[in-house]
Amino acid sequence: MAATVAQAAYDGAKPLAPSFIDRLTVTADDSYPAATGGYPIDLSTELPGKTVVAVIPVMSSDGYLGWWDAQNGKLKFYYFNYDAADGPAIEVVNAADLTDVTLDLVILSK
Repeated sequence: MAATVAQAAYDGAKPLAPSFIDRLTVTADDSYPAATGGYPIDLSTELPGKTVVAVIPVMSSDGYLGWWDAQNGKLKFYYFNYDAADGPAIEVVNAADLTDVTLDLVILSK
């Protein structure tokens, strides 16, 4: 088997100049807010004057997967349990202790 890779349909490359690549490090705390949809992060405060184009969570510590919920401006953490009936990637439960778990966000903006 082989994966199929195709270029996404778009109306051509557009210049983003000036464009920016920023890196933010998020350190979780002792009470993950799953009940409210993850950690709220106001990127307009963190990157004043910039328009965010994309947020890419990378380099998680302790094996967690970060996912940026762009619609709600929240960072979610997932873990993997391949024996679980609810799928392999499961959101961390509410109030879980993620003290010292860090995750970097690479942010593309203009």
